[in-house]
Amino acid sequence: MVDLGLPDGSGVTFIQRLAEQMPMAQAVVTTLYDDDANVIATMAAGAAGYLLKDGEEDGLERRLAAMRDGDVPMSPAVSRRILSCFRANAGYFAPDGPPVLLTAREGDVLGLIGRGLRNAEVGQALGISAQTVAGYVKAIYRKLGVASRAEAAVEAMRRGLA
Repeated sequence: MVDLGLPDGSGVTFIQRLAEQMPMAQAVVTTLYDDDANVIATMAAGAAGYLLKDGEEDGLERRLAAMRDGDVPMSPAVSRRILSCFRANAGYFAPDGPPVLLTAREGDVLGLIGRGLRNAEVGQALGISAQTVAGYVKAIYRKLGVASRAEAAVEAMRRGLA
């Protein structure tokens, strides 16, 4: 079980490293964060489930126990968010026009956004300022025709960048 707000780093990064180093391990997110960007980033990183800490302890235990039967531990609110996000972005999964080309640096930024990093974290990873990252994010949004980090994260996943 992994929380996203780790004191010494990002839960998303932890999940990615765990998936790379221990492919048989199953990381299940247990968190208070229920926003699209975190849900998508953790699923892209390899999380096996996403449970909200909403005070329903027996629900948490029940969902984790159901993993033995092959169920995906997912809070109902998160399942609804994923379905809603998928429906809103279904065009990204079946493009009907030519692909949108990004520069190499835009691809780097998009990949890191898709992993759930904030502008300052992206800047640190790439050795550029958060302001420069913000400029790249605006260009990426414009080119892809998206209006949120969640939509950008979906595109990053579709392109295999996250």
